[in-house]
Amino acid sequence: MFPHLPSTSQLRTFEASARHLSFTRAAEELFLTQSAISHQINGLEELVQQKLFLRQNRRLILTSQGHEFLLIVRKVLPMLQRSVEKMREGNASKKITISTLPSIAATWLVSKLGRLRCAFPDIDLMVIASDTPDNFSSGDTVDFAINFSHPVSKDMWQRKIMDEYYLPVCAPSLLENSERPLRQPSDLAQHTLIHQDDTLGWNGWFSYYELNTVTPEHILSFSHGDLAIQAAIEGQGVALARRLMVQRALEQRNLIPLFNKPLPTRRKYMIITPQENVENTVMMDIIHWLSEEAAHDETIMKNSCY
Repeated sequence: MFPHLPSTSQLRTFEASARHLSFTRAAEELFLTQSAISHQINGLEELVQQKLFLRQNRRLILTSQGHEFLLIVRKVLPMLQRSVEKMREGNASKKITISTLPSIAATWLVSKLGRLRCAFPDIDLMVIASDTPDNFSSGDTVDFAINFSHPVSKDMWQRKIMDEYYLPVCAPSLLENSERPLRQPSDLAQHTLIHQDDTLGWNGWFSYYELNTVTPEHILSFSHGDLAIQAAIEGQGVALARRLMVQRALEQRNLIPLFNKPLPTRRKYMIITPQENVENTVMMDIIHWLSEEAAHDETIMKNSCY
């Protein structure tokens, strides 16, 4: 049915040779002889009827056709690896692996896991916290990722589950200080503004609401959002924080939203998975469950913060 497909051995040999640009180093990695590597590449080039490498002065150079083929091979091999690993586990539908940012895992996903497990009692869940959760070519066997991002490439299945916006927030103790009120944005001139490294921040908020004449009393900066939020909880100033990151603190009244002036962002919370994973009905049921949870949370937070 597929008479012109290369063998997986040829694909692995080609990928290793292209990565190292050396038959010798590819042979060492794959525990083959250099002659065997050369023989497999020759057979692959005959099959595709294209030169994949140029040999110049003992150096390998990928041809343009080789570059294009390498992109495809680097997608196909991880897909095959994931499928084999799932089948080796005995029942692919019994385990679902979710990859997400550490911040999303800590502030949102973990709080959902108890009810998620009750809804799917026969499923084993694994959560991977990663700074690159949608890197499906990594060694981890990931079913789907939850990321805070723009829409990704068209060859991936994706669903937006939540919008995001930034909120000015402070501890209740700051609101109780009648000498330095926080009733309107101009009152920020009497307070410390807590900054964190981000593409959006206080400068973006002031610009969005045309409040560029307000100059804060002091500035307190952090390299990490969690530290900025904790400083706000401790009453050290007013922070501008992503709504999801402060959801728990708002619910517990450790932080209070100010001014009814959220700052929207173009980035969204997205669930992402390779297109072939969509056939996994258990995974899609879990994605649907999480999407409904996200929609519910977003409605509640908008009603309480806007």
